[in-house]
Amino acid sequence: MVSAYRVTYLISSAFLFGAALLAVLALVRLWLGLPSEALHPMEQAVQIALVVVYAGLGPRVSGRSRGIVSVVLAALLLVQIANWGGEVLALEGALAVATGPAAMLALLAIAALLFMQEKGVLAQMLVMVAVLLALMAVISEVFEVPTVQAPNSILSAGSGLMLALGAFLRNANRGFLRVLLSRQLLGQQVRYLLLSAILGPLVIGLVFTQIFSESLPAGAVFDMIWILILFQALMIAGGAYVAAQQDRTRRRLERKLHDLALHDGLTGVLNRASFDERFKRFQKRADLIGEAFSLVLVDVDYFKKINDRAGHACGDEVLRELAQIMAGGLRSDDVLARIGGEEFAILLGGADGAVACEVAERLRQAIAAHGWSHPDLRDMQITASFGVAQWQEGEGVRHLLDRADQALYGSKDQGRNRVTTAALSM
Repeated sequence: MVSAYRVTYLISSAFLFGAALLAVLALVRLWLGLPSEALHPMEQAVQIALVVVYAGLGPRVSGRSRGIVSVVLAALLLVQIANWGGEVLALEGALAVATGPAAMLALLAIAALLFMQEKGVLAQMLVMVAVLLALMAVISEVFEVPTVQAPNSILSAGSGLMLALGAFLRNANRGFLRVLLSRQLLGQQVRYLLLSAILGPLVIGLVFTQIFSESLPAGAVFDMIWILILFQALMIAGGAYVAAQQDRTRRRLERKLHDLALHDGLTGVLNRASFDERFKRFQKRADLIGEAFSLVLVDVDYFKKINDRAGHACGDEVLRELAQIMAGGLRSDDVLARIGGEEFAILLGGADGAVACEVAERLRQAIAAHGWSHPDLRDMQITASFGVAQWQEGEGVRHLLDRADQALYGSKDQGRNRVTTAALSM
């Protein structure tokens, strides 16, 4: 199944392709000598350059290409700033771009630089402003309302809007857009609010200009509408991002608390409650398909001497390293849990008593051969005793633990540092 982010990325590519196509068409018309008032060569050239830049921002721009793209964006930005100050600089002819399109292109250039600097949230805000500028330019052109956003033609307005939308959707998997496209309640609320913030002022403004068309200049009304939409959209986007960050922090804390509830805080392996729950899964599987499984109990030999000689902090370090040693010798679907002070339990799926005994022996040898880095432990050989019991039909966790515990005591009675297998009960 194709993800929503993948679909959005493809839509973004389609918008960018459409913007490039319209811009190229505009330049071809200029080359063929068709009416120049229908297009603007500088605006279309900058749009094509920005299409190329944003098309490459899907995969991260890095290395030498980052510097090249930065230079291109800086040049484009300077051109648009010059157009913003057109009256002062007296730009004319091919260099003079209308204020609205110049502002949109400059915002897109700045946003692209911010994307490359990993400032995605701020970049998305700027691109959203560019989208609203382009949208108002299209509306002003369609309804023939002279505003500061007015483009040079409907062709440039359409290609500019497609470019802005393509840039807006290019990084949909993070920041504000991630919230906007989310299926969660917050995402739905943001979509409704954003749609209302855009359509509400537009509808009211259009009605207002029709009623008071003789007394109020339509251009001034549309400029006020754009400012109102921009303010509302930025407030909604900023609030949504903050709410999403708070929700993400809450869910991260919940996962952490859930993880702490399942795992032993010292060693990181499962705790006793988790062990009991995993045992039920093993038991259910064994009842359904008749798969054998076994329990291995592990107890550190003379652990009290370790604490007395090196201190409890050193004893904790021993338990952590022992857990790592055993985890490294088990399969991913085996279960390792700490069920007591220095006692561990291992559930081995698909293993009868003989196989479990082999696994226990391998772990015993690994523990006995381990070199301890703590200075107080270098001249000590730390070992562990093992008790193995194969699960029998109808056996509960307590009875299985009792049999494995008896086998463990057998290992201790025989001198420790050994593996003993429990006899099958009749």
